[in-house]
Amino acid sequence: MSYTPTTWQSTDIVTATRMNALEQAVGDLNMSYTPNVWQNGDILTADKMNALEQAVASGGGGGGDLSEANVTFVNNSATYLPCGCFYVYDWGDELGVMSDTGLFSSDTYIVPLYQGLAIWNFGDDFPFNRVTTSGDVAIDSEEFVIYITGDCTITLT
Repeated sequence: MSYTPTTWQSTDIVTATRMNALEQAVGDLNMSYTPNVWQNGDILTADKMNALEQAVASGGGGGGDLSEANVTFVNNSATYLPCGCFYVYDWGDELGVMSDTGLFSSDTYIVPLYQGLAIWNFGDDFPFNRVTTSGDVAIDSEEFVIYITGDCTITLT
């Protein structure tokens, strides 16, 4: 995130540009928050400002290395899939995050991201040719991994 904080003065006019930059920065920190899109002349209502305040208060510790993504796995194949586990990488240190489980039905996981990345490791028997994805995800079938960088859906047919 590359947000430059505004240094407000008591007589400043609150503009849509300044509020939208703040909203987007808070949305980047707190994935469950949907940023409001302000227009010049909008009234700063208590509801909108309180929602922004709450998002800041629960936004994940102020820019640390950890964030999270909602990853939905949809298994339309009716086949049990043994799979690896989620890992977060420090490109040298590897931390296991989820236990090694198999997938038979559809489920959503809250996946921790370290510096914006989690890697889902599979064996070479995983049917990558039957996988489609949407959202912030990339497949590397040669390395048998799925790179997760944000909310996404992984569907097996």
